[in-house]
Amino acid sequence: MAFEDNNLDESLRLVETIIEQQNETDFTDALLLKAKILYKQQKWGDTLNILNKILDIAPNNEQASNYKTIVQNILTFWHKDNYNP
Repeated sequence: MAFEDNNLDESLRLVETIIEQQNETDFTDALLLKAKILYKQQKWGDTLNILNKILDIAPNNEQASNYKTIVQNILTFWHKDNYNP
């Protein structure tokens, strides 16, 4: 509910509590939610770290792979008009 209401700090606190209480094989969904929260907060490095952790656990996780591609595109964006007079 907090995530849908865009209360990202509360969402992050709740999901971290969930992750602490689960064993590693069952928490990819919680990690993905944490990555989505960090993504909304534009914390790109933290988001990539979580997405990489998910992909280490579940290499075929399509959502994590898609988010990782998006974040990498954001970080490598180059607007040529800003650099050429």
